[in-house]
Amino acid sequence: MKEWSDFNENFKIFATSQFENFSNLSEAIKSRFSIIQTSKYSKEEQYNVSQIYYKDTPYKLYTFINEYKKNVTKKELNFSNIIKIISLYKNIIKNNEEIQEVVKHKNLAISIYRVLFPLMKTKKKKKKLIKLI
Repeated sequence: MKEWSDFNENFKIFATSQFENFSNLSEAIKSRFSIIQTSKYSKEEQYNVSQIYYKDTPYKLYTFINEYKKNVTKKELNFSNIIKIISLYKNIIKNNEEIQEVVKHKNLAISIYRVLFPLMKTKKKKKKLIKLI
């Protein structure tokens, strides 16, 4: 897992972006800030991070992530969207610890829908997403 340490209170992260978007930054930004490049999380690191912050993440989410790439967009699901889905799911179920498994899966589906549906650009992808959920 990636871990940063030995920073003081003067260190601040201004922004994050994909490396391929670096060329879109203005010269003023590039000249005033230090650019730090890191690789993205591997699948194992993503799983480990999600388990640290959200210990009881349903395994069904990881099944969905694999199916999403194969059947909906042919791209990896963005890790920040995975975290959004997990956070929303946890907020939905947080007051009901004894929730039935069927209801948990419905709540996970609602969380996936709320995060990903607005990102789908075409009706075809929206239909694929709904079918997958």
